[in-house]
Amino acid sequence: FEYKESVVRGEHPAYSRLKVDTSWVWNTEQGNWIKANTECKDLQVVRPIIYSEINSNKDVSGKAQFDILIFDVTPVVSSWIVEHYSEKFYYYYQFGNLEQFMNDILEFRRPQKTVFAIKHKRDHSWLHDKRYIDFIAAKEKLGLEIVSPKQNAFEVVSQAKVVIVTPYSSPAYLAAFLNKPVIYYDAAAVLERPTWLSENIEFINSRDELHRRIAE
Repeated sequence: FEYKESVVRGEHPAYSRLKVDTSWVWNTEQGNWIKANTECKDLQVVRPIIYSEINSNKDVSGKAQFDILIFDVTPVVSSWIVEHYSEKFYYYYQFGNLEQFMNDILEFRRPQKTVFAIKHKRDHSWLHDKRYIDFIAAKEKLGLEIVSPKQNAFEVVSQAKVVIVTPYSSPAYLAAFLNKPVIYYDAAAVLERPTWLSENIEFINSRDELHRRIAE
């Protein structure tokens, strides 16, 4: 993450200490970043790797069922953030940011019915902020479809018309691989536009711009 208000510019020093001969990456952009910031020079670009079986054919079958498919990062309880980070650290995946992320997307309207769906990375647990869990449950009652975290991500993405992802969760690269319109949406508008982003992934930090792009 590179924040607009930050006076520090630079990559996390841990990456420069990686001692590996070969690295397998999802795309060329990731490979270029690793070459620039680590000692690893042998890069093998492969298709997105997920922990479930996928079809060998890139064109995963599936008729579009969702107009907008959302991938979030579930906020954790504040006590965990305090325990693991200094009080000056800005933790991006906090309740307020994810609440705004979801509200901005779900406020999109078109004349015909819009089918929204969300796929969490994993099932909710004690670690996750109950306010967000209750918030999602309330949205489900209003029509938001919940996709099981255990469902094959390739199959789910293949059924979506547009994919919106909170920065910088990996499903965006999976969607790009499947040639789906995909957006990293920074609802908090605190992030700099990344220079390393794949050209087929959009970065948007304005609600109005997001709605215009979805409507296209």
